[in-house]
Amino acid sequence: MSDARTPRTARYVASGSWPDAVLRDDAPPHVERVQATCRSLRDHLHASGESVRSVAARANVAHTTVTRVLRGETWCDVATLAALEDALDADVWVMRGSESFGHGGTQE
Repeated sequence: MSDARTPRTARYVASGSWPDAVLRDDAPPHVERVQATCRSLRDHLHASGESVRSVAARANVAHTTVTRVLRGETWCDVATLAALEDALDADVWVMRGSESFGHGGTQE
């Protein structure tokens, strides 16, 4: 049984820290996409030079939600992701086959 305080991603991490961790071999395929999208969100936030609070406010999303997504404590829903993309004026969702997809990898 999962503790509510345990990051949602913890069960899939073989080593390292989310979102740059190496994933377990048995991680479902969608987890790698979630991981790549989380890295993309982090990278776009960093590139913007803005704080999480400021981008979250423009997106009309709680800054705690963005922080929890970045920590892997929860996964971003589609509406939240779209609002963050609009606030950042960037494509955050990582499509299969893109260069950013698969950066974290799985355990070998």
